[in-house]
Amino acid sequence: MNLIPYSEIKDKDFPIKSILNINANQFNRVNFIPGLATITFSGCRFTQVIITNFENIEFPDISLSFDHCYIEKLEVKDIHSQNIALLFGSTILSGNVESANLKNISFNNCILYQNIFLLNRKNIHITYTEENIFFFKWKKLLESISVKNYREILETTQAYYIHDSKCINYNTNENKTGKVGIYRRKYAMTRKKEIICGYYLTEKEKNLLNISLSIKFSQMLIMLMLK
Repeated sequence: MNLIPYSEIKDKDFPIKSILNINANQFNRVNFIPGLATITFSGCRFTQVIITNFENIEFPDISLSFDHCYIEKLEVKDIHSQNIALLFGSTILSGNVESANLKNISFNNCILYQNIFLLNRKNIHITYTEENIFFFKWKKLLESISVKNYREILETTQAYYIHDSKCINYNTNENKTGKVGIYRRKYAMTRKKEIICGYYLTEKEKNLLNISLSIKFSQMLIMLMLK
């Protein structure tokens, strides 16, 4: 697949294996834009994604962002350049990430389709933030993969298997307004229609979540069950 810096690929289906190779030629005469994801996939559905990079790239930061996507199988192994980050937001995925050179990998409000293995990583960030649950975006994603009852997704066992990673951050930010369900976001008139409405989980929905972290450092194993 041809990757174009500062582009967005939106609402596409990739029914066969997709190889995303990040190379230096893609960044010739490209000016760095701080604070903006280098390549964004939004609302896309992948059967299999393989992310590769076989050379060093002279560019301040390179980030691949997956927003409200479905990735049945993710594979990341051959990463040579040390300025590449992977950002997964509100995405359903599973797979294997093994690369000591990958700068950062983050998961925000993601749901694991079975589990994910994160091996020899520098920085891992896992966050669940209720203020970033967008009702219409999630509705669109679940309908696109024929999920009729979202509770089935919530109660699926989700396991992060983390081996020999240097820095692991896990954070949650729960709704403290006392409200539950769909609500109109503040300043919604200035926003895109798809993010006008947010959603606050009920206590019953939160209790359905079945998330675990298995953290291994050489011979030491730590098991965390998270709610």
